Amino acid sequence: MDNTIIKAILIDDTESYIEEFKGLASYHYIEVLGYTSLELALDEYPDLSGIDFIILDAQGIIDEEDTSPDFDFVPTALRRIEEIERRNAFAIPKCINTGFPENAKVKRYRNSISIFEKSTQQNELLTFVKQSVAALDIYQLRNSYPDIFDLFHAGILSANMKTEFVEICREIKENNPNQYKATLRRMRPIIENVLITLNGADENLIPKGYFRKGVPEISAIIHHLSGKPKFNRETKEQEYHAEQVLPEHIYYLLNTLYDITSKVAMHDYSKEITQYVVKSSLFALLEILIWFKQFYSTNYR
Repeated sequence: MDNTIIKAILIDDTESYIEEFKGLASYHYIEVLGYTSLELALDEYPDLSGIDFIILDAQGIIDEEDTSPDFDFVPTALRRIEEIERRNAFAIPKCINTGFPENAKVKRYRNSISIFEKSTQQNELLTFVKQSVAALDIYQLRNSYPDIFDLFHAGILSANMKTEFVEICREIKENNPNQYKATLRRMRPIIENVLITLNGADENLIPKGYFRKGVPEISAIIHHLSGKPKFNRETKEQEYHAEQVLPEHIYYLLNTLYDITSKVAMHDYSKEITQYVVKSSLFALLEILIWFKQFYSTNYR
């Protein structure tokens, strides 16, 4: 934990303080992104993707048109941040960092958010940041699967898919047999999103006919991208289908994962599903996403 970089946003109207705090935080392996207004921070991180913690000054500025900081900053900032959290279905730990902890407008938040005094509690604040972030499932997963989370942070796959991925990992960790089918169902939208993203990057890669109202026909697309011959029912002959895009192992993993998520998760399945089916499906999904990241980065970035 101590050697892992945490990324935190600090919003404070005093630039000199931001620079001073950045230096102190670096000793705790915390990367601080400092902004003098909420608007500047959200312009750069509109979905707060990749942000582990948020530090708010009690007297701040919402946008650059504000002439001076005031205590109305906190409720407005919290409301805007909570809107993003609801939209993306994740909560980011946060705190207030102020020189006026005893001010009545600050004290009213004591039951809902931790408050630190600027001149005397900075090390306590940084310790709190590390402890808060370490407790998050998403932080632990991000450090276990950094290549996968690169797809979400770069905007290649949507924030909704990140939510699905986190839920898959959380449910597997809980190991509740009643959740096995639901966990497998969550994998299918991620596969679909990969194929939709490929089509969006290159319309010639996957013919339009393989999408019905925007939904990909997964099995047909997998075969198309495999480059394997296709049987022509009219001529009764095998014919060349397309250039091979999928490596052999990705082709087989995709087919297997599609079969499992279709037959086991989507329909009645009388045989008992064990945790190993779900875990092996996650490993297949991870390998597919790693290949997708490499292919996309090589061809479309």
